[in-house]
Amino acid sequence: MEKNKQILDINKNIELIGFFNAENWGRWSNGKECSIRFFNYNAKTVQFDVQAFLHKKHPSLDVDVFVNGKKQRNWLFEQGKTLPYTVLKIKPFRKNIITFKVKNPIVPKDIIDSTDDRLLGIGIKKMILKN
Repeated sequence: MEKNKQILDINKNIELIGFFNAENWGRWSNGKECSIRFFNYNAKTVQFDVQAFLHKKHPSLDVDVFVNGKKQRNWLFEQGKTLPYTVLKIKPFRKNIITFKVKNPIVPKDIIDSTDDRLLGIGIKKMILKN
């Protein structure tokens, strides 16, 4: 593993608010807003490995990202395009709260042949803390 890097398991070590239960790859956001709370000892940044629920009938997903109450980024996921820059600055030696405000989540069964009636937005696979 790269020096000064820590990977947090999205299903452990942190408090998740507004996410569905864990799946084998990570977790989907539940609705329009979700948050991750974690204590950070010495990292200066966190990078997310994320995905968006996209389909030809729902080709983009717009997410505002807040760190400790301040908007830091807008992630625009577009089908067939490069993922947005997912590195955020965080405060060391304190609890950090990262909030995702999903502007256009979608229910899969509304656009595809599915029984999935969850309101999905972003899927968080992992978070990587770096000094």
